[in-house]
Amino acid sequence: MSVKSNPKNWLWIEKYRPQTVDDIILPSKYKNFFSNVIENGTMPNILLSSSNPGSGKTTLAKALPRDLGIKPLYLNISSEGGIDTLRSVIKRHASTAGIKGKHKIVIMDEADGATPQLQAGLRAFIEEFHNTCRFILTCNYVSKIIQPLREGRIMEFDFNMTDKKMIVEMKPKMVKRLVGILKHEKVEYDINTVQKIVDTYFPNVRRMLSMMQKYSQMNGIIDDNIFNSEGIDSEFYEFILDKDFTNARQFVLDRAYNYEELFTKLYKEFVPKLDHASQAQAIITINEHQYQHSFVPDPEINFAACMLELMSLV
Repeated sequence: MSVKSNPKNWLWIEKYRPQTVDDIILPSKYKNFFSNVIENGTMPNILLSSSNPGSGKTTLAKALPRDLGIKPLYLNISSEGGIDTLRSVIKRHASTAGIKGKHKIVIMDEADGATPQLQAGLRAFIEEFHNTCRFILTCNYVSKIIQPLREGRIMEFDFNMTDKKMIVEMKPKMVKRLVGILKHEKVEYDINTVQKIVDTYFPNVRRMLSMMQKYSQMNGIIDDNIFNSEGIDSEFYEFILDKDFTNARQFVLDRAYNYEELFTKLYKEFVPKLDHASQAQAIITINEHQYQHSFVPDPEINFAACMLELMSLV
């Protein structure tokens, strides 16, 4: 298999990040839709949602304009300031027609991090600049996107990939992609282990690549022992023990950990690091937040609250 890579990047996550829509592993109905968009040269406004980190929504959001030959304006909404700042930035970009009559494109990452008021403003932008600009929004929790924005001039795509047909179609392609990367890196591998990695972490390709790179660099091979090595780096526990919430939160986000898995890791690996008097309360805290995880609107906030409570026990 021919594997495309960027030799300037050391991290496999970036080195093998797809640069075109054709290179991205997608369900057929998604791939066909976006291929038609590229062929026709026009696109609708798009909302890409997934509560699973590393599922490829931001990669697609950046690849689509590249395939269309359009340089987009990229904005992370949660860090760009208020509505007036956003309006000024977007208006400068979107108020004039693009080259050769093409629509301009604005990528708005983490749209669910915006307040309802700011999202209402985004909906107004989409309406106001409909003739000259298209918007690609990404979000982790679609339930946090206001209904007027979802019901406006926008097409929604679910990247959680829970549909059984999608899973059956995509998993073999992911195995093939990972095998291609391992061959390119000259790493020996056990095919059954690669299959198990995909089965365990689907659709989080970012997590798959991260764990394989780390393990292969230490062991020179990908075998079943990789699952025994998947403890969390001690650095994360040190952040909690030092009550360093900012770095602890960023550590989790950067590595695209699954929150359900993290609760188990905290119980098995972090609790023993506490003094005996604090261990019982730590277990109760982890249990409560693990239970709440399945129905809270924002699992990230729930896990953040768990970390803060654990820090209070130190």
